[in-house]
Amino acid sequence: MMRRIAAIVLATLLMLPPQVMQAGTLLLRDGKRMDGEVRFTTEGQLAITPEGTAKEQLHALEAVQTAVFSGKLPRSVDANSKRPNAEWTLRDIGNANKPAVMGAGDKRITLRDFSGGVRRKKYGGDSIAFIGQRLEGDGEITARVIVTEQNNRARAGVMIRETLFSEARYVAIVRSVDTSECVMQVREERTDMPEVVGETQKPILGAAWLRLTRAGDKFTAAESVDGKKWTVLGEKTLPLVDGRGVFIGLFASGTGAENVTYFDGVVASGKRSTITEIDQVNEPVSGVVLRSGTLIAGNIERVDAKEVRIRRTDNEQISLNPASVSQVFYASLSEGMRAKVERGSLGIMLQDGDFVDGELKEIDGDRISVSSVVFGITQIERRQVAAVILRPLAVEKLPWVVKMADGSEIRAKSVKLDKDRLVLDEPRAGEVRVLVKDVLRVDSIK
Repeated sequence: MMRRIAAIVLATLLMLPPQVMQAGTLLLRDGKRMDGEVRFTTEGQLAITPEGTAKEQLHALEAVQTAVFSGKLPRSVDANSKRPNAEWTLRDIGNANKPAVMGAGDKRITLRDFSGGVRRKKYGGDSIAFIGQRLEGDGEITARVIVTEQNNRARAGVMIRETLFSEARYVAIVRSVDTSECVMQVREERTDMPEVVGETQKPILGAAWLRLTRAGDKFTAAESVDGKKWTVLGEKTLPLVDGRGVFIGLFASGTGAENVTYFDGVVASGKRSTITEIDQVNEPVSGVVLRSGTLIAGNIERVDAKEVRIRRTDNEQISLNPASVSQVFYASLSEGMRAKVERGSLGIMLQDGDFVDGELKEIDGDRISVSSVVFGITQIERRQVAAVILRPLAVEKLPWVVKMADGSEIRAKSVKLDKDRLVLDEPRAGEVRVLVKDVLRVDSIK
């Protein structure tokens, strides 16, 4: 009898979903911070085994302000890094033939990239390899840059970007291998081509020292032969959106072939922190934005007057009342496209970046009909459409925000655990269930 009971208990335990433990951070409402292994318990609490200990601590969700499951929440640092790669993160921005590779020692960072360079046409997007950190407020980066001869259209330098998306606004010092010259290059608006606002007066053969400084909205670019005597290339005033910080770092680009760049003597100053997985989450390729502000990534299966249906990346299907949906996007939107969408006009954003104002009438197979004041009823092929804006946003202040690995950002009235899933009460979508293993971050906003 006892053996039978033991067998039943064991079978029951084996049926329970495994508890996901991930390196992360808990910030409690009382201001306490803990780094360590974080997981949800079967009772719906957050458990953490702090670094350097073997004892697990339990905390109710209500006591937690932020839970990060994607690696430690970075601590800001004000001192210069003792090792150049101590807080640096490599990121391919835009499309590249192969992922970039970084090698770093005490004195040199080597970057091998296969990117295609800065954007050459409207909405094209940059293609660069970027090694960076977050920067809050003022800061500076200095490096000796050696661009090799393997690719005679290779470019490299130092940069401060607004975001990690390919059409971000930025200020950079660009060093060219074919001319031995440096230029101060700026993208003022997301839809603009970069422009040169300062350049070398006397070419520097071989390696060159570059320094880019941010003081408020003012940027100063300088170059040097020896890293001691500096020549100013130019100055530019550019307000960058700095909610959680911008991105400061090194970059390289070419024509898609292998490009090798060496960075020596890298020094960055200012209030900096490590780029996290959340910073690196790409925009979803397709999905919906609800009027509440929730973004759900997934494949669009149906859009009509009766239903908006989306299949999430975990294969869960969500059926939505069209009245609750603000935007339906069929392709990843560039920052220039998003800027137009955020104006609040109803209509259709086309893949080429043009926006057709009007009211959606019908989606019939591969064609979308829109009623425009200028053009009347117009039919557009579905493959030409990047997004449809159905209704204006009416963002609600909700107590929970959950960020997912697929780019979804779900706002909820409540959060609870059911086995291996979080159950989120979203005011427009109703109950949304997401896999715990796909959660990057949970924030309580009260």
